[in-house]
Amino acid sequence: MDSTKLKKKYGWSEELEDFFINSNTLLKTQYRGSFRIKKHNDSNFWYYRLGTDISNRDKYLCSVEPKEKSNNQTSFQYSCEVLLSKLQSHFTISIKDKRYLFPYVQQFIDLLEKEGQSSIGRNSKTTSGMIGGLRNFKIWSESNQIKLHIVPTNEMKLEFRNYITYLHDKGITRSSIKGYVQDIRYCLEWLVRDKLMGGLELFPSQPLTIELQNSLLEQICGKPPRPVEKEFRTEYYENSYRDCLTKVRSIWEGYCKNDGVLERIKDKNGKVNQPPHFLGRDIVYFVSLLQLRGGFRVGEVLYSYRNMSIYNEHHLKFYPKDMGSFWDKTEDGWILKIRNSKGKDRDVPINDTIWSWVKPPSWIKCTEVKNGKSVHYETPLIEVIFELFPNSYYSFPSPNHNEKPNGKRSITYYMNSFKDELVTKCGWDKYGVDSSHNLRSFFISYTIRREDITPFQICEITGHSLKVMEKYYLRENLQSKLDTFKKVPQRSLIVKNKDVKK
Repeated sequence: MDSTKLKKKYGWSEELEDFFINSNTLLKTQYRGSFRIKKHNDSNFWYYRLGTDISNRDKYLCSVEPKEKSNNQTSFQYSCEVLLSKLQSHFTISIKDKRYLFPYVQQFIDLLEKEGQSSIGRNSKTTSGMIGGLRNFKIWSESNQIKLHIVPTNEMKLEFRNYITYLHDKGITRSSIKGYVQDIRYCLEWLVRDKLMGGLELFPSQPLTIELQNSLLEQICGKPPRPVEKEFRTEYYENSYRDCLTKVRSIWEGYCKNDGVLERIKDKNGKVNQPPHFLGRDIVYFVSLLQLRGGFRVGEVLYSYRNMSIYNEHHLKFYPKDMGSFWDKTEDGWILKIRNSKGKDRDVPINDTIWSWVKPPSWIKCTEVKNGKSVHYETPLIEVIFELFPNSYYSFPSPNHNEKPNGKRSITYYMNSFKDELVTKCGWDKYGVDSSHNLRSFFISYTIRREDITPFQICEITGHSLKVMEKYYLRENLQSKLDTFKKVPQRSLIVKNKDVKK
């Protein structure tokens, strides 16, 4: 569609334009020009082109489909209203505009602070991370006197590159730089976003794209190095699982032997210390056992609530934007219901049991299993956890339980305990495990190669797409490849070739 037909589609005519311009003194003299429609990112916008031969002569007005126009207005009539309002400020958003960018960055920071404290939008942890990087950009843009009017131009791209170079020269890591500049894009997108969508609508578009960001990061910081992971083997996963199960069984067996009392901590001389053993660092065996069985993220287990009521009455009230998980007992057994983890919900059943050869205390429900003369007792893992850890909002309450009965555990302390107990003492580093995050990839790498489990079923449990699992969580398994080649041995190929020759 040619430009004239396109303008007519939105209510324009040559007679209306002439009448409008000749009815306004400034448009007849100082700002003589004509209306245009220009395309940006597959959308059309009204512009007023000044007749004088100057740079930046096209003045942005509005979208050809403005949401604010009244029902009895055409798109062109609304653009005329916008032009009149911009005449009052003499097109301040222009190359002659003296305003700087940094006050608008601060305005965006203020909005993020309010968003973090509100019950909608991003949570406070996310917004505080964004605010830190944007404050650095605000200081840099102020010291470099970056003007507001360059936002929709290619000059903004050059300043974007300069800022990435500045961060790189300061020795900031590539991953941190990526986070900082990504938040700058969000800020500029806010500057151009429709007012009805919470933006300022100062410009029709901004030039900072994800493609530009990634290209500049690669040019300045280089490609991100891929860590070399230790080859995955099935026995690595199985050994890790047995380490955790053996420890949990031992603790539970001792609890049953002592008629529902945990062993006391003893000093090097065998003297009992007070208070009773609270399963301090041993918590890592329980959490890791669940991670290995369900492919959970550590926070989904460590901060799980004991039931749905606590989740509804506490979590949704105080942490409505954060990930939350809770245990729910159904006819089919225990289910960990995870909500808003990376923006997704999922339910994962865990029906494992812990065996003991001593009958648990009378108040604990268990199943007696006879095998010839041997008898053992099976108790659901989740009920074992609830029994061993003090009653609280959380399945794994804070060690400071007496003072803060419903307090959270420190994730930092937990991660350090994981390294000490499992990576170092149990030697999981030889399996390529250096963090609890690795247990998610262990679960995926183990289950995806089983013939009785489909990749789709694993995606349902982990909440990932198959593409994401393959890219970030699937570990190399050389033995699996060797087994594949064994299914088509060289000898069978040679024999078939001989048959053809005969």
